[in-house]
This record gives sequence, C-alpha cells and structure tokens, in this order.
Amino acid sequence: MITAGGLWVRGCVFCLLILLCAPSSADDLVGRIDSLEPQGKRLRAIITPLTLDPPRQTKRLRLSLPSKNNTHLRPGDTVAMIAKIYPPYPPLVPGGFDWQRWLYQNNISHIGYSMGRVKRLSEDISTLSRWQQLRVRIERARYDVTQRWIHAAPDSETGAFAAALFTGMRGAISAPLIHSMQVAGLTHLLSISGLHMSLVAGLVYLTFRYALALFVFRFPVKAVAAALAWVFSLIYLAFSGADIPTQRSFIMISLVLLAVIAHRQPFSLWTVFVAACVVLAMDHRALSNPGFQMSFMAVISLIVYYQRHRPLFETETTRLRTMGLYFYGLFISTFWVNLTTAPIVAWHFYRFNLYGPLANMVAIPLSSFFLMPLIILAALATPFGLEGPFLWAFSLGAKPLFDLTYAIESWPAANILLGAYRQAAFFCFVGAAFAFLFLRGWWRCLSALPVGLGLFLISLTVRPDMLISHDGRHLAIIHPKSLTIYTRRPSDFIFEKWADYWGVPMDQVTVVKLLEKDPPASLCKDALCLIPYQQGWAAMPLRASALAAACARVDINLLITPYTAPEGCQAKTIVDRSSLAKTGAQLIWFSPYRVLTDYDVRGPQPWNGYGRDTRPSSP
Repeated sequence: MITAGGLWVRGCVFCLLILLCAPSSADDLVGRIDSLEPQGKRLRAIITPLTLDPPRQTKRLRLSLPSKNNTHLRPGDTVAMIAKIYPPYPPLVPGGFDWQRWLYQNNISHIGYSMGRVKRLSEDISTLSRWQQLRVRIERARYDVTQRWIHAAPDSETGAFAAALFTGMRGAISAPLIHSMQVAGLTHLLSISGLHMSLVAGLVYLTFRYALALFVFRFPVKAVAAALAWVFSLIYLAFSGADIPTQRSFIMISLVLLAVIAHRQPFSLWTVFVAACVVLAMDHRALSNPGFQMSFMAVISLIVYYQRHRPLFETETTRLRTMGLYFYGLFISTFWVNLTTAPIVAWHFYRFNLYGPLANMVAIPLSSFFLMPLIILAALATPFGLEGPFLWAFSLGAKPLFDLTYAIESWPAANILLGAYRQAAFFCFVGAAFAFLFLRGWWRCLSALPVGLGLFLISLTVRPDMLISHDGRHLAIIHPKSLTIYTRRPSDFIFEKWADYWGVPMDQVTVVKLLEKDPPASLCKDALCLIPYQQGWAAMPLRASALAAACARVDINLLITPYTAPEGCQAKTIVDRSSLAKTGAQLIWFSPYRVLTDYDVRGPQPWNGYGRDTRPSSP
C-alpha cells in the first residue's frame, strides 16, 4: 500500500525528472503579462520579457499557460516560468494566411507555452507610465469580468458567450459552437462591431432621453442623452478590446450622436468615409484586415439600402405593418450584407453561408431586444456582485440561439466550401459588389460583367498536384475532390486549414500517419517511408539515420525531410531543412512541372523568417 508520504516522494521525483529531461531549448523567463485571456483549459498570455536565460533577441511573447494552479495571475503581473518558445511558422500554403506578418504587426516575435507552474513575482505596476497603467487596469478589469461571468452563469458556455459580447474575449467559447456559428452565418455576433455598439448607444440614449424627459423641462434632453450615450460607448470600446470593427463602429456612432446634437441627418456615407480615414490613419495596414473589409462593406450596404428605401420605412402605418416592415427590412438588409460581403468571406475563409439571412431573422431581434439589454444590466451590476440573475436570464435566450446554430449546421448545403481562388477574381467580385450597390435600374445588370470575368479567371486555375509543408513533416497529394496527407507529426489544425484552402470537407481527407514507433508496413521499412506518386517515389525518412539510406538510392524522385541532406545525395529533388528555410511551403505541378514557394508569393518582407535570429553567436 502506498502511503501519502510515498506519493509525495514519488511526485517530487517525477517533477525532478521532468526538469532534468526538459528540452535544452527551454528558457528561464521573467516577464510582465500584458494581456491574459481564457482559452479552454488554458490561458493565452501576451508577455513582455524582462530577462531570458539563455539570452535571445525577442520582442513580446505569445504563450499558452495551463489554467490549473494559475488562476491567481492577472495582467500586469511580473511572473517567472520555464517556457518553450519558438519562432512563428510561415503560411501553411503559399498565399495563405500569413501568421508571421500578423505577429510582426502586433510586435510579437515568438510563440510557445509554459512548462509547469507560473510563479508570480510581483503585481506592482507603479513603475509603468500612466498610459501603461491605464491599459493594464483596463486589461485586468476585462479579464476579471470574463472570469467572473464564466463562473457566475448557469453554465460555462453561456458565461463565455456573454463575456465575449462585453469584453471581446472569445477564447473560452468552445470550438464546436464557434464552428456552428460560422456555418450559420452568425459569427458577427461574436465580433463586437456595429450591431453591439449601436445597441449599447441606442439603449443608453433612449433610456436617458425618456428618463430625463419625465423630470426635466426646458432642457436639451436629446443632447444630454447623446453625450451620455457617447460616454457609455467609449467605455464599451475600451472594455471590448478596440478591434478594427469596434473602432469603426465607435467612430461612426460618435458622428451619429454628434449629428443628433446638431440636428443633422445622422446616417450618411460621409460617416463611413471619415471612419475609414481615421482607422487607416491610425494603422494603414488595417486595409488588408478581414474585419476592416467586412465591417465597412456591411455598413456601406446598409446605408445605401436604407437611403434608397427610406420612404417605405418612414410612412405612418399600423403596428402590425410596422412589425412586418421590421422583419422585412431585417431580412432584405441581411441578404444585401451577405451578398456584398460574400467575396470577402470566400477570399479569407474559403466558404459561403447559405442560411445566413434566415438565421439572422432570429438572432438579431433576440440580441437586440433580449441579450444585449441583459449584458448592459449585468455589466452595471458586476461591481456590486449582482450579475448572477442577469446572466441566468441571459442563458434563457442564449441556449435557443445555440440550438439554432447547431440545427442549421446539420441542414443540407449549410457549409459550402469554396476553397481559395485567384486574387484577380477577388477584385472582380468586390467590384461587382460595389456596382450592385451604387448602380440603379437596369444599369445594375452591369455588375454581372465583373462576376463573369471573375468566374472565367477561376476556370483558368489549374490545381497543383502536391503540397509540401514549411517544416518538411507533411506531404499532401491533391486530388480533384479529396486530399491524401502523409504526416510525421499529425496536426488537426494544419489539416483542417489545408482542407478549407482546397475546399475539401474533412471527411474526404485521408491522413496516413508515418510515426516512428508504428509506421505503416506497406510504406515504411527501416524508418524509411517511400510514397508512390505520379512522377515516381517520394522518400520521407523518419530518423536522421535513415536519411543516408534514402540518399544512397537512385530511384528517389523527391526527398522530403526536416533534416539537412548530406552532400552527394542521389535524390533528383531534395527538400530539406536548408531549402525549406529559403522557400517555406511549396506547391508542385507535375504537368508541366512547376514549383511555387511561399517566398515566391510573399517576396522580400521584414517578417519573412520572423523570430529566427534568436540566439547570438558565441565568441
């Protein structure tokens, strides 16, 4: 029988073995937490390193921390840990999402994870500047509210969803729910933008306007209510994380409230123009951001539609007809938004939501009249510890919304995967969307011309036959409607992104695991795997010792390895560590033979190989 003392001794020995056997690339890190967000059973932290042993040239770090035993951490804390950090990986597919660029623009040089408990050294922020102290206090408030709401709600999913609508921290929402909302066309509910900001400003404005009108006479009630609505919108902007769509929404809400005070027409395309200029002046790189493109395209569509059909909605009618007009306007405006943003969604996310207008017929009224008012009440009650009843009521509306998204996900043709397409075709489709918006009458039919040109350009696209990953550990054979992936280190994330990029459902992706401990006998022998393909044999050695055997053979057409191939290797084409460092991921066409690398697409950029110049050379 093992006693408690015996278990304690064994636990100490086990921890000691972990520390002794830890990879040599692990680092002793002391740093300050800039931001912290729940991420399932872990925490995602942005850390500014203060000391690092062994020393490295780094900027900020994006690390994954275990949430267990680390619930005491808060933004602004100075912490110490043993961490495994490594440079961010380049695009998974040439021309795909550039992770290195995104991190470079956010001043993050490395990613990684902690290897054990994180020790808090200090929570004092008095040494920071006043602006940094303000940002830390806002981040602490966001994190505390998120954690409190997750635990105060009837279930963690509802709490995470409620917190995402107020603080913008979406990491605690489960992956199945996020996927179902993407399929249903309801992802915009998770991104704090025009819908949420206008609801907050509108509810606050109406509340103060009618409340002041009851007790105050001969007073500019509308102006005071608009000013208070602007203050609440500013607080909401700070708490939401101030992403690009939120910035756009706040600027436009500010202009609308200013127009209300000045008794001017609040809704105009000039407000969109001013908001775009301000956002781009703060960061010109926002133009390529999906949130910027979708947010501005959506609001332009709504303004153009309602400016043309304003008389229809402003005529005096019965209450029943007013309600009918509300749902008609909701459906047709959602249809317009889905139609005009479809090229952007397809370009960035490789899919199209067929049932988006129908789903929003339920989701938007539910959010407008039930969920968002409860979010505001819960936020006001949180400082007094009274948010529980409001979150319980919030769950009564959130659960039917979740059921709706899961139901839509099971409908036929709910998730139409389109795959990646040419950038020239993307510009054609966006041009067609603008033509559809701004042309009238029969002239609107001219928008079919750029659509036809875009489809023609897509028809000229010849799919590649093979894809080699940036690290040489994955090989994909691309078929017309399926993928076969040979992998040395299975990664569901990479495989899902590849499937989306080629427009292939995951159930049509075949994964062949080339694991060193249990390789498939039909392909591998003595740690050397030979994969047949159209041009001959591709070799993927599982160990460095098998690399010499692969190089000694003269029948190898393609050698793929994360190791460095020796000089005099007999393989006709060699893709090893040194070549991948210069090319990144590679696409290969067989007939005619052509290779397109990641760096052929990106060209010379400051974020190419970002974070790889880490260790200084020894004297």
